[in-house]
Amino acid sequence: LAQSRPGAEAIAADALALVAQQTGSGYAILARLREAALRAEAGEGERAIAIYDAIAADDGVAPMFRELALLLSVMHQMEAAGPAELIERLAPLTAADNPWRHSALEATGVLTFRSGARARAREIFTGLADDATTPRGMRARAAEMLAILGE
Repeated sequence: LAQSRPGAEAIAADALALVAQQTGSGYAILARLREAALRAEAGEGERAIAIYDAIAADDGVAPMFRELALLLSVMHQMEAAGPAELIERLAPLTAADNPWRHSALEATGVLTFRSGARARAREIFTGLADDATTPRGMRARAAEMLAILGE
């Protein structure tokens, strides 16, 4: 982590990859998540997505971290991949009891808007804006999206 500085992201990511290989505990997952973030910062988006997807597919990883990795993978693909596929991948995370629910719904709303389904996007953002459990900043962004959608 001491090596993570602007311009040295790839070096720090390589070091974290080594940490992940050498440890078998929760530190390995944290190292892999941080490695993926650094790969993305270094312009290695495809490599970052591959790391997130590998974590998300690993049954040996706690569900909360697998779901976080899935969410981060989708977020890194939002500009390039088709909205329908990404919405489908996010669907399990939008369940009422999921800890990533609000973030998954926000991403789903953006993807739905991008796909042209404005009425459905309006429903999603209205739900986020009206839900008292939605984090304040996210509620504000949902209200901004509703303003854009003409609500």
